[in-house]
Amino acid sequence: MADLKSQANYRLTQISDFLTGNKTATVIPFSPDCTIFPSRKDVPRREDAPEGAAWVWGEDDYLGRVNLLTPARVAAASKEIKSGQIVPLNLPLDVPKVPAFNRQQFKHEIKELAPGVAYDDIYTMNTQSGTQWDGLRHMAHIATKTFYNGTKGEDIKGPQENGNCGIHHWARHGIAGRGC
Repeated sequence: MADLKSQANYRLTQISDFLTGNKTATVIPFSPDCTIFPSRKDVPRREDAPEGAAWVWGEDDYLGRVNLLTPARVAAASKEIKSGQIVPLNLPLDVPKVPAFNRQQFKHEIKELAPGVAYDDIYTMNTQSGTQWDGLRHMAHIATKTFYNGTKGEDIKGPQENGNCGIHHWARHGIAGRGC
């Protein structure tokens, strides 16, 4: 009975999308071009995913929600810009003043290369200082030791390292959204 109900809901969603021009995410892998997404509790679950995981972009995905930054969305967002004002989202490099977990504090040294003519900046910082980007391999689902989209510790470090879920995937894709 539940299967018939879900089939009916899926078909009604297809009809509604056709009539409204929307595109609803209902099956995995989600299309980044979808305009309507289910609530968290209604996200389809992959059998190999830990409870509560939202691995909806396909088995070879390492972007997560960055998938939503499609050329069409970025172009649409650019039309929303009114003032052109730039809004920095970064913290100063020395924030927090005392890093968590007894990590080393940020240090900035100016090295004189040629007196009065040339200088180098030397920065020493823990990656937990200032604004940081945590990639999808920063913290695993603890009970299963599984990172985003099935990535395991041996995929991240060691002889089987394969680059899965590294932040370089975001850098390659690029991140651009709205301004003001």
